[in-house]
Amino acid sequence: MKLLLENWRKYLQEQESPMGAGYPISKHYWEKWLNQIKDTPATVTNHEVYHGTKVFFTEFDDNLVGTNTAGHKKYSLDRLLGHMFANDKELLKSNLGPNALNSKYMLTAVINPGKVAVLRIDDFKKFFTKRTQNVEQAILNFKNWLQSEGFNGIYWKQPDRVNNAGEPALISNSLQIFKGSDAEVISVRDVQTGQVVWKKGQPLPK
Repeated sequence: MKLLLENWRKYLQEQESPMGAGYPISKHYWEKWLNQIKDTPATVTNHEVYHGTKVFFTEFDDNLVGTNTAGHKKYSLDRLLGHMFANDKELLKSNLGPNALNSKYMLTAVINPGKVAVLRIDDFKKFFTKRTQNVEQAILNFKNWLQSEGFNGIYWKQPDRVNNAGEPALISNSLQIFKGSDAEVISVRDVQTGQVVWKKGQPLPK
């Protein structure tokens, strides 16, 4: 970990931005963004959230994070940054169909990450784009930096963010946690029938 952090600090010193020299966003704005993140944390404890999935499960496994997520054409935020949850149940439900998440189940969970970074996806995308050199490693380095600053997740907060249909985007109000152990599933609902197929304390269905 110490070596990772040293490499990350060296990376910050050598690059004008994650994209390297010549990109219009300067090192000044990159450092300003990082300082803004450090200065505006949020605390999330005992908070109920929702998660869509194609497969049934009752525990969030860090080794499987993002395996059922289509993600970005260039990279998957789930796979690189951690387990993603919706704050708004109704907004998630409207995105569970075949034209979006194509989920079979909706999980209700309680998360306790504690300190989280508050980010706007539009700000994030200014630094991590198809022009970013080694974009996946750059995002992992960013995650390592967040963890070194004591953050255990990300609160994606951008109320004006909409999807291609002009409707609120899931990323406009979502929470992401770095460790699956910070989440506890309390129920699993079948999306097609609307029935709860499992609740905390019950045996797993056969």
